[in-house]
Amino acid sequence: RTAMAKDYLYHDEKEDTTPVQDFVLDPKRSGEGSFMPPYLNSTDHGPQIVEFYAPWCPHCQHYKPHYIQVARDVQAIPQGKNIMFHAVSCTVHRKVCSAENIKGFPTIKFFKAGSATGFRPRKAGNQFTARDAIKWLEVESSNHTAHINLGLLKSDEEQHPEALPPVQKQPPPKRDYRHRTQSELLSDAAASFEFALHHSIYYTLDKALPHEEQSALQNWLSLLRRTLPATTGSGMKLVHSQITDLLQQFDQIGLGEDKFVKLLDESNPNPTKTVEPTWSEECTQGGDSHKGYTCGLWTLFHVMTL
Repeated sequence: RTAMAKDYLYHDEKEDTTPVQDFVLDPKRSGEGSFMPPYLNSTDHGPQIVEFYAPWCPHCQHYKPHYIQVARDVQAIPQGKNIMFHAVSCTVHRKVCSAENIKGFPTIKFFKAGSATGFRPRKAGNQFTARDAIKWLEVESSNHTAHINLGLLKSDEEQHPEALPPVQKQPPPKRDYRHRTQSELLSDAAASFEFALHHSIYYTLDKALPHEEQSALQNWLSLLRRTLPATTGSGMKLVHSQITDLLQQFDQIGLGEDKFVKLLDESNPNPTKTVEPTWSEECTQGGDSHKGYTCGLWTLFHVMTL
């Protein structure tokens, strides 16, 4: 299975993501249940919030500063200091995300103290405030101190000037990258197609692909075969070859990820090539491969319409 160079968003020695804790499996651990984070496999915990994400997902990348900031805001409030914030990379921990029935990224789940079942407030989406977290986790009702008036909660800076500093948002990169050539455009699209095959079909499934998803995938591949150019030297020729092979053996695709990956390997005429997709400098904006996937995917959509 291919992998991006960075498998986590909140496990980075160069960046302070406190108090969010990414689940990183200890290689020394083994045995039944060892793949599950202890806070999802037990009722012996306090209130907590967990984000399930994929590091290559642009929505997850954009959501990251908000999640860190709201975690700091919550823990800066006396009633929220014991609320823990976790993150689980579904690229690394697919079994965890499958067990939690994660269908999209990012997904936020709230766990009340002593509960192993997470919930998602209906009207919350992924955007929530410190006030929301305190209310939904019912922290104030189980706290032995005086009941707080949530409507009177002030900002983090007003109540706790000594709290962790706000997350500094990175300024947008300067748009001084050169324009892509036609060959680069097609190569970017081909790279994202290849990456999507490995990461977006069975991203949390450990079993056969449901019939509805199989039908959607077959229609998608058929549409790509009709609309994409088979230009030599741009990666598109390989894309067409892969699509043809996959459609001819489509009855095998839905049987499971292992079978699917085997078909992908067999359709690759150069299996010794690097498994890390590469995109143009314009797409990666100077080397960020996470941005390359999104850019290449939009390029793929654009090429389909020409």
